[in-house]
Amino acid sequence: MRYFVQMIATANKLAKIETPLQKPLQEALKPLRTIPQFGFAFRLKGNTEADLIFDYLNMVVMLPFISYSFVLNSLQKNQKKAIQVWQLLGKLELAVAILNFRTYMPLSCEPEFQEDGVTAESIYHPLLEEPVTNPLHWKKNTLVTGSNASGKSTYIKSVAINCILAQTIQTALASSFSLAPGHVITSMAVEDNIFEGDSYFIAEIKSIKRLLTQVETNEKCYCFIDEILKGTNTIERIAASSSVVHWLRNFPSLAFIATHDIELTEILKTSCKNVHFAESVTKEEGVVFDYLLKSGPARVRNAISLLKVLDYPVEIIQSAQKEAAHFDHHRKWQPLSDS
Repeated sequence: MRYFVQMIATANKLAKIETPLQKPLQEALKPLRTIPQFGFAFRLKGNTEADLIFDYLNMVVMLPFISYSFVLNSLQKNQKKAIQVWQLLGKLELAVAILNFRTYMPLSCEPEFQEDGVTAESIYHPLLEEPVTNPLHWKKNTLVTGSNASGKSTYIKSVAINCILAQTIQTALASSFSLAPGHVITSMAVEDNIFEGDSYFIAEIKSIKRLLTQVETNEKCYCFIDEILKGTNTIERIAASSSVVHWLRNFPSLAFIATHDIELTEILKTSCKNVHFAESVTKEEGVVFDYLLKSGPARVRNAISLLKVLDYPVEIIQSAQKEAAHFDHHRKWQPLSDS
């Protein structure tokens, strides 16, 4: 009951402020506005002398019971009005929260809705303190390639989050943002589950199956997959991943897939758009990421260079470079010699 009294007291204060909901709030409060006058009977008690005196007074005149009876009768007679006040306060709180969010974000806009796909300028992730913004033109299934920590996952998460924000609180973290309405469904941060007996790969294929089931409804879906099927061997991963992505083209949904498998960019080059993130590696500065989106598939591999920057043994570096060069030339691996 104390919370109800506090709610009405707060509503009385807000009803004095000019807002789009001022008049309906004042109207709903008319039969309830005197309730806070009895709020003293529901306050939390302390250990002061005044509280002690008040307790003695209560014993004589039974103020809490009188107050409780009055508030309860008012609530029973005006249940619909009380619910209306509660709903209006919720709308005001939501509006304040959205405005506060927009104010503290470095860049935001109100999204527009279009017939197909998602387009944006200067999109970014809300949790980054110094975000690097990127464009977005998403009209067909897209593969994002690049090395670890280059920005792939953050970029597709930025797109997913903004698709949700645009369709819920009419806010996008970009200079402009347009999309066709659609469900947002993801397969990211998958983990094994010891309680259900699921290995990482089983958990991963269950997650992707959930995504495919939603796509099969023929409703518009925005699908996001981070490191598709990375929990299995290379040959089957590439075969299954390419088949999954190729199958998605049969439906009105759109997919964003982050992957390290450069082979997918070749297999799916006719059905998918390719974008990538890149970095530079130097002995002096180590790894330098610019986090800027680039068109086409990733062409530079820096994993072995990273080993060199971190002072791996020279023998490991040379062997890895030799193996990679042999595979690039012959498209098959050579056995490592014991000599």
